[in-house]
Amino acid sequence: MIFDEIDESFVKKVHRYFEKDAFKSELLLSQNSKYSYFKAALRNTFDGYLTINYASKVNP
Repeated sequence: MIFDEIDESFVKKVHRYFEKDAFKSELLLSQNSKYSYFKAALRNTFDGYLTINYASKVNP
């Protein structure tokens, strides 16, 4: 995947992954962890690579 392929739809898929499929030590992530990981991933990507801040467009 290249950065030009990242759009709001892709970000929503990542969000769904954290909501339903992300595990840590065989347990689903807590609500706080889901939120923290998702926002950190978006923030770090925007800081260095993307021109659109999707963190501000997707409701956690």
